[in-house]
Amino acid sequence: MKKYVKKYVLVGVLVFSLVAFELFNYASTEYSFSTLIGDLQIFGISWSVLMAIAFCGSDFAGIARVFTDKMNKYETYMLLAVWLIASIINMTTTWWGVTSALVANGVPGNEVISHETLIMAVPSIIAFTVFAARISLIGSFSLMFPKT
Repeated sequence: MKKYVKKYVLVGVLVFSLVAFELFNYASTEYSFSTLIGDLQIFGISWSVLMAIAFCGSDFAGIARVFTDKMNKYETYMLLAVWLIASIINMTTTWWGVTSALVANGVPGNEVISHETLIMAVPSIIAFTVFAARISLIGSFSLMFPKT
């Protein structure tokens, strides 16, 4: 019985983490694209919103692969390639969004870390952390539900 409780708690933590991650992913992607392309729209929907939904959808496609065994190897590798490309592009947009926010908010430097160093280091660290979190979350789901 304890074994199942631990697994359900872990699944709950992973689902909560995934929801929080995707909310951050959506917000940062939408912000970065809105600062890049402005308020361009199609059918009354902002391009930045469409791109944010697309990037979040790529994560869910990766997770959906964990729960389906109907795909052959070629399809699996294609989905993995698309997911990695989308993840790298999303990492770049996260870097851009954090950089834009730091510049817009006028983050001060101090005697220990200069303003220029903050502008260079913080967005890179956050973007890499988002990329690593994405891989860790999807990997955790795939390890929890192995194919037999």
